[in-house]
Amino acid sequence: DAQELEPLSGADNLLLAELAVDGRAPVSRLAEVTGWTPARVNRRLEEFVRVGLLYFDAEVALLGRIAERLDPRRRTS
Repeated sequence: DAQELEPLSGADNLLLAELAVDGRAPVSRLAEVTGWTPARVNRRLEEFVRVGLLYFDAEVALLGRIAERLDPRRRTS
């Protein structure tokens, strides 16, 4: 069944602001900022992802660096 997201709280806004500054912030830092437990942070992040408020975007540039290390002819510098 579809569930709606509960209204954003002040702590939610702190969580989202911290992620805007550092999208790779560890859960421990997010818990510190919000005053929540790490488990609560994880649950809220899962809710945000579920409703589409938060998503993950990854770059694959690392694959190029690995290829450069394996084949010195590919080095650009």
